[in-house]
Amino acid sequence: MRILHQVTLENLKKNKVRTLVTIIGIILSVALFTAVTSSVFSLQTYVLEVIKEQAGNYHGGVYHVSSKELEQVVPHEKVDHAVLLQNLGYAKVEGIKNQGKPYIYVGAMGEGFEETMPVHLTDGRFPENSQELLLPVHLGDNGGLRLQLGQELSLSLGQRIIGEDTILDQAAAFQETETLLGAKDRTYVVVGFYERPAFESYVAPGYTALTLTDGTGPDSFQAYLRVDPIKDTYAFMEASFPSREITYNHDLLRYTGNSNENTLNAVLYSMVGILSLIIMFGSVSLIYNAFSISISERTKQYGLLKSIGATRKQIRNSVFFEAVLLSAVGIPLGILLGITGIGLTFFFSKELFMTLWQQGVQAELTLVLGKGPLVTAAMLGLLTVLISAYVPAKKAA
Repeated sequence: MRILHQVTLENLKKNKVRTLVTIIGIILSVALFTAVTSSVFSLQTYVLEVIKEQAGNYHGGVYHVSSKELEQVVPHEKVDHAVLLQNLGYAKVEGIKNQGKPYIYVGAMGEGFEETMPVHLTDGRFPENSQELLLPVHLGDNGGLRLQLGQELSLSLGQRIIGEDTILDQAAAFQETETLLGAKDRTYVVVGFYERPAFESYVAPGYTALTLTDGTGPDSFQAYLRVDPIKDTYAFMEASFPSREITYNHDLLRYTGNSNENTLNAVLYSMVGILSLIIMFGSVSLIYNAFSISISERTKQYGLLKSIGATRKQIRNSVFFEAVLLSAVGIPLGILLGITGIGLTFFFSKELFMTLWQQGVQAELTLVLGKGPLVTAAMLGLLTVLISAYVPAKKAA
């Protein structure tokens, strides 16, 4: 077998032009596979970054929960990360014109809240203490109440109650029969404005204003969790908060493949499959011809090898050895070419992708290299070469 390998190597050296053409064919094939797999992986990563920026980097949340309940849930091994927003209360404010949203709701941000949740400044700065307030811009645009930076705002904050003792939270729409109980006066200084938050429900009766906690206030919190593994999010949240109003980051769960609706992923994977088949078909045609010519030129040589005892299996394996040898050169170069090509494509088209989103986003489309996409491209390239060599190998044997 070693003699057959040496003969194969000598033939490759002797026919340098044909060897080079075959390697170029493999390089182009693998470059296309790499471009397809890496571009899809990069697009998935980009979409996830946009979702985290716009909707928040959490999996599931709850609107109204006590500190005692959180003490039982947050330390759980499946909770990878948690941020809290203390529900300080609601205040009716003169000047708000939206009758279905008559309140300013004030929440006190816990540690890491503004990094995990979509709190995007439009003017001013974040609060630095419990006397400073960050207001949403839609308080003016939608509510008709426009305040200025540095302006003082006095609020009488209470809890929304309907009936005798039913507490209403931000997930419950405004009801004419509800009342505010336990109101306490607080005075804030407006230090900034931010975009309408995605964690504010569209039926929420209060415009979400943010401050920092002073360690006092109601024992009521919004909690936003990241669950590990992410596929357990729905079951974990329902088991942990069986009697609470739960919200989910549906887009994030959907695009990570952890939702009942995986349309985007299905489309992307189908696209990868179809494009890979097209690339494979075209590549097989090219590489097959190179192997066929090689085998035709060496017919007498194979006959001589058979006459001195070489078996059909050994001759067939020598052809596959040639295929693997050429792949060892062509596949790495093809991956490098594919990475370079798709990297340049993304560099020149990233502005186009950023304009596809309704709101401006900071996330940029860049080439993201992953082990899975690169290995997939390499395996597809190797499979293509082996398929191309299969028929010539049978003829040679």
